[in-house]
Amino acid sequence: MKIDIDVLWKSPNSPPLYRQFKELIRGAIAAGVYRPGEKLASEREFIATGKLSYPTVSRALKELADEGWLVRKVGSGTVVADRRGRVFKRIACIYYNCDTPLFARLKCGVQSECDANGIKVDFIQTGLTVSENTAATLRIVERNKYDAVIGFPMENMECNIRLFKQHLNKMPTIIFGSYYLTFDCDLIAWDPTPALTEAVDELAARGIRRFALVSGRPRYPFNALQGMTRQAVLARIGGLKLEEFFYGFGENNSDRAAQECRDWAFSCKDKPAIICDSDGIARRLIDCFSCGGRYFPGDYLIIGSGNMPLYCGTPPDLSTVDWPLEQMGRLAIRHLLTPDNGRSALHSIICQTRFIPRRSTMAE
Repeated sequence: MKIDIDVLWKSPNSPPLYRQFKELIRGAIAAGVYRPGEKLASEREFIATGKLSYPTVSRALKELADEGWLVRKVGSGTVVADRRGRVFKRIACIYYNCDTPLFARLKCGVQSECDANGIKVDFIQTGLTVSENTAATLRIVERNKYDAVIGFPMENMECNIRLFKQHLNKMPTIIFGSYYLTFDCDLIAWDPTPALTEAVDELAARGIRRFALVSGRPRYPFNALQGMTRQAVLARIGGLKLEEFFYGFGENNSDRAAQECRDWAFSCKDKPAIICDSDGIARRLIDCFSCGGRYFPGDYLIIGSGNMPLYCGTPPDLSTVDWPLEQMGRLAIRHLLTPDNGRSALHSIICQTRFIPRRSTMAE
């Protein structure tokens, strides 16, 4: 075996073991220890040599394959991918508004990986109207100067990409999102379930029995993240008490949802925990509650989603679910550069989230 697995640090405060193992393999490939086409040791050999568990080895190798470093073939083992097989000089990245924290973080990941690989990226901004989205898609198709297109479609962008799919079939297309698991192109999405599971379990272990979920009613396909958040919470709450409060998009009624949630929290005899589908909504609730003289963590606990600096970077410190947005942006470019992701098969890369506990869920 060409790498020393004994260097992995197995202590309570060390990074997850699968992540250490993954970086060890990736570093060896980047350094030329493993060559393109070379077969790696089997999962069983890695497990036996490094005294690692099957989930640790399997997850690390799967993520390396998703990112284009390895090619896993049933019956023939795992080999190092030839990352020199594709050349991309210019790509188009569709986004709605990079002034928002979500798109800014995605753009950062895309830009940094493009810079590292000498790729020119054009960020094409669209609005939420049919005409703006159609015009943006037409520009991509008609100019015919892009090697690939990636993006975070909003509202009617789905329809427009379907409309021009006959043209876009000439180039690789990757979509960020959750609704597009059934969409006819490659997908990079995130799953809020692991982080929300951790958060609910932690609070329940501390005796919290009353939970509220504040989320938006999905109005467009790209709002499916709200649905995923809701399903993850419902699955974990089980027999515990859960109240739900909904707000609409573009209707300026988050104030009403915040007020209804505050009235419910004030009526609770036990300390409640409130889970929000975005950091912005969580911050809105904090302001609403403080106006009523209630503060965390003494009177209630609250969790946001996104880990957006705009809402989490200033006190009071907000516990949140971290969306791996920069990672998704980087993975999109790495996936494009993978020689083995031919257009005959669609790929879905699902990134995991993590719960970041801060003062808003800390014990007094």
